[in-house]
Amino acid sequence: MSLRSLGLRLYQLGRWSEALDATEEAVTILRRLAAHDPNGFRGELSAALLDLSRHLSRVGRWTEATARVEESVERYREPAASDPVAHESGLSASLGGLSICLTHVGRWDDALAAAREAVSILRRLADRSPARYEPDLATALHNLGADLSRLQRMPEALAAVEEAVAVNRRLAAANPAAHEADLADGLTSLSLRRLAAGRRAQALAAVEEAVAVYRRLVAGTNPAAYESSFAEGLLSLGFSLLFSAGRVSDALAAVEEAVAVNRRLAAGDPAAHEHQLVVSLAGLAGLRAETGTDLTEALRAVVESLTISRRLEENAPMDVMAGLTGTVREVSTRLAVVLEAAGRGREAAELRSLLAR
Repeated sequence: MSLRSLGLRLYQLGRWSEALDATEEAVTILRRLAAHDPNGFRGELSAALLDLSRHLSRVGRWTEATARVEESVERYREPAASDPVAHESGLSASLGGLSICLTHVGRWDDALAAAREAVSILRRLADRSPARYEPDLATALHNLGADLSRLQRMPEALAAVEEAVAVNRRLAAANPAAHEADLADGLTSLSLRRLAAGRRAQALAAVEEAVAVYRRLVAGTNPAAYESSFAEGLLSLGFSLLFSAGRVSDALAAVEEAVAVNRRLAAGDPAAHEHQLVVSLAGLAGLRAETGTDLTEALRAVVESLTISRRLEENAPMDVMAGLTGTVREVSTRLAVVLEAAGRGREAAELRSLLAR
């Protein structure tokens, strides 16, 4: 098995730190080979750079991930122009990865341009070979929807994601083993787009279906590949249950389950999962603050999230921590206000003191 194949396999197993190490070594070797034989190794190096970008992004190293996928796109462009049949698929995949990375480093207009180009290429490819390229088209449409949403172009965003989920659903019906995970991911995305459009009941229906699919997947033979997405879906479900239906106890149960899943994952691979544990703990604290439910538990959760995020700050790149720290601070500040309003001024002051350190 090649190092690149090993990296992909480890990634599928949810062993993201090991996948990253293997793929970085593969890229180093392929660079050396491509320097001596550009035509022989250009395609494999381009694909490995895209893999490396994905693995870097999975552990929150977005600036490095962006640089690797930008290189992948540039390496694909020349061969795709001269031989579209052989190379346009690789170019579209790299453009999709580039769109995601550019979003995370704040280059939203550039991200939208990359997403549009990826969709345009994949529509052509899917017209010629639906079975091969429709899954990729659905992914590209989801990316496009997310980019449009960030730029407040909500009707276009919702239309793109609705189209993507229709494709996901058709594929999953024909081959559940191959496509159910993509359907669950797509439904989670659709829920967010519907929520942004004010269609709360439909948003709740989508995320409930997504979590049901994830729950089946994590009960299967390879739970590690789906548990992180399952936890993200549970977190979305918790807030959708609250804001769409006012179901406080169900919302808390969903978010508490997300925390439990992320805690277990972080215990096994802290580098890959601790940032998601911070997010879910902050989400739990925020939900309890919003509903005024068990403020003692809310305080415990937010202090734990602050403690972990500060420890991560010591070693993590700035781009990994900026959004995470902002989220935790926002929740902590809101909780301090709620504690004070509930007559728990001493605890509110202690929390503000902790924030100021």
